[in-house]
Parts: sequence; C-alpha cells; structure tokens
Amino acid sequence: MTEGAYTSNISVAEHHALRAVGFAPVGLVMGNYVFDLWNMTLSDNCGYTQPDVGDRLFRPASVPAPRVRATPEMRVAAHDARERAVNHLRQECLELGGDGVVAVELTTRPFPFGGTEFLAVGTAVRATGPVRPPEPFLSDLSGQDFATLIEAGWVFRHGGPGRPPLPVMRLR
Repeated sequence: MTEGAYTSNISVAEHHALRAVGFAPVGLVMGNYVFDLWNMTLSDNCGYTQPDVGDRLFRPASVPAPRVRATPEMRVAAHDARERAVNHLRQECLELGGDGVVAVELTTRPFPFGGTEFLAVGTAVRATGPVRPPEPFLSDLSGQDFATLIEAGWVFRHGGPGRPPLPVMRLR
C-alpha cells in the first residue's frame, strides 16, 4: 500500500472514520459494462406487448398504450452486464491492493445507439492490521456507516468466485 495522494468518492469525515476502524482508503475504483440491445437475439415480440384493442389510429384515453416488458433474454443480458461491471470494480480493487470497496454506487445510463451502461464506482480500502479478508468485499454503505458496523463487531465477507455475497457477520 502506498501512502500518498489518491482520488475517492468519500468525504474527509468518512476517510477518518475508516482509518479509526483499521481501514485505509487506497483509491477510487470503477467498473463499467455496456448492455447493447442491437447485438442481442430477442424473442419474437422483442419485449413489446399489445393490448387487445386492435390497430387503432386514435386510441381513447381509457385504452392503455402498448407496454414494453423485458424478455427473459433482456433480463439475463442486463444481469450479466451488471455482474461484469461489479467484477471490473472488484478487479480494480485487487490491482490497488485493496481488501474491499465502500460507498459503492451502481448506476445505469443511456449509451449511444441503444445501449445502456452499467457503472459501478466506489473507494477501495485496505485493512491496516494483520487480518485481511480472503476475497474483496463490496459495500454500498458510506464510510461512516461501514465504520459503525465494524465498531459494533460486524465484518463483511464475500461468498467466493461465482457465489453471491454473504451477509455481514458479527464477530463478538
């Protein structure tokens, strides 16, 4: 771990709260992935459902407009895009020598030509003591909330590669 300047998405108060419970921020980490509908093979309905009113040029206000629903393929692709963004975030944490990421923000935003970008941003932290987690953890808690849980005897743990994250575990 290097001591020096770094960028993060946490406040000074969060930085000090993390330091007080044995974690040092090591840098801002980001993972992203673009979910592109144009390169997908979709079901016949392409996610659209039509009400049973026929093709009317003018629809009375009482008749609902066609609705868009996610097809199974779209749901799987969106889940995969989210997982890839989160895995990129975790990989950047490891490259900085971090043990986990706090203040994780996961957002989606439009991407040109019909895509959707999944973006995960957080601050990588490293345990300053001799005990370090075997896998990097991810937390959407602020630095202060994370520190409060650590002070109360809770720790974060990861389920391992390909497994879902496990809930926080009480030490005391």
